Amino acid sequence: MINNSTINTQAKIYLFDLDNSAREHGFKQNEDWKLTKATIEEKAEIEKKYLLTVSTKVLPDVLPELFNIIQARLNTSKGNSTTAAETNNPFDKDQTYLVAFNPDRLKH
Repeated sequence: MINNSTINTQAKIYLFDLDNSAREHGFKQNEDWKLTKATIEEKAEIEKKYLLTVSTKVLPDVLPELFNIIQARLNTSKGNSTTAAETNNPFDKDQTYLVAFNPDRLKH
């Protein structure tokens, strides 16, 4: 059984990975991550299009809560507020990946 502590730990690990990737690739202060939920096919398309992605496979039952926690923390760290539309998007049962990418860093 997965509890809130496990989900929070997963969120911290993912956020740690995002922070490390941003530092390693020289993110500027105005650059940030866009977080999305994706199927395996959508994940592959994002990875083909963007230079830097960070993804993780997540159990479908955990994905909505984990997505909301990470999105809220990303927005908080940038001083943004999360809108209801962003957090209440329906989740497809085939979406089993969290994928973060920088929309400003396209592959050539």
